[in-house]
Amino acid sequence: MQTFGECSFKLGGRSYTARASAELTNVGLETAVEGNIDGTVYQTAKTKPSVIKLDLEDPLEGTFTAADMVTPQDVTFVEEHRGVTHLYTAAKAIGEPQYAPDSGAITNISFGCQRANYRRVGS
Repeated sequence: MQTFGECSFKLGGRSYTARASAELTNVGLETAVEGNIDGTVYQTAKTKPSVIKLDLEDPLEGTFTAADMVTPQDVTFVEEHRGVTHLYTAAKAIGEPQYAPDSGAITNISFGCQRANYRRVGS
């Protein structure tokens, strides 16, 4: 699901809030169907983390450091127009953030946590 709203998180003890677009993957399961030689099919499943992929529109003071990328973060994403808050506790950074010096925007940053550490609050 892709949505827009406000994101807040802490990096290196500093709190940040920024407008952001986000893609949420919170089912916690990936399934596949495979075929057998006799024409029958079977289904497999594997667990997946709850993931939020962010594109931050607002400039942040400073940039992500290596320490920020390996330290678990608490990430809160608020969908203001829907009244929904997504909480990711002890989430780990995924990917390689891209920084646009002209606008200060940071894109391609994702955080993933155990399904038990994801919570949705609101409508």
